[in-house]
Amino acid sequence: MIIAKSILAYFFSLAYGLSFATLAATLSHVALFHGRTIWDQTRASFGDKFVDVHTRIMKKNYDPVPQWWFYSLLILIIGLALLTCEGFGRQLQLPYWGVLLGIGLALLFTLPIANDWLYVPLANVAFKTYGYISMSQAIMFLQDFKLGHYMKIPPKSMFIVQLVGTIVASSVYFATSWWLLTTVKYICDPSKLPEGSPCTCPGDDVFYNASITWGVVGPQRMFGNLGLYS
Repeated sequence: MIIAKSILAYFFSLAYGLSFATLAATLSHVALFHGRTIWDQTRASFGDKFVDVHTRIMKKNYDPVPQWWFYSLLILIIGLALLTCEGFGRQLQLPYWGVLLGIGLALLFTLPIANDWLYVPLANVAFKTYGYISMSQAIMFLQDFKLGHYMKIPPKSMFIVQLVGTIVASSVYFATSWWLLTTVKYICDPSKLPEGSPCTCPGDDVFYNASITWGVVGPQRMFGNLGLYS
């Protein structure tokens, strides 16, 4: 049996290449040109010597968010992530160390490394969620905190509002998706749906394509010695 090599669309492969180059270049640029500044500001903030005017005003008028709030939330989320992947018959195919690796990459803000979960697409999607998506959401969380910092919004209020908003939004989204998937037959197969049916699931294309590229086909057959883009 002859297995044809996988071929990516030109712009798709170009987007992947530019994304890898951009992430690597960003890390190198920040380390070389702003590393000293970041290190000095980090030491100053831990030593309570940071003299930024906005920080002084915030500390004078509002209580900071207790660190144990963040630590407790982190431990809770990691526990739920481990339960999701290791429980339910391990349907997500991602082992516990894969969850920890993904979360570690997000916490360290490093470029995700090539993974080796070949032929297990669900594990690839789960790893992407706990690694890349967690990091991107953390950046958005910090952007909102920074805006609130400049607008002089109480830190505890910002934390609670974002936490409650995340819980409500994710719960409603999950419940709605689960309800549609379990009540609308053939929702992800438009050819079998009644004509004019508004119920489709086109949002799975990006994750589905990524799971096929990196999980079923695998990086070796795409960008390694067995692929066309090595």
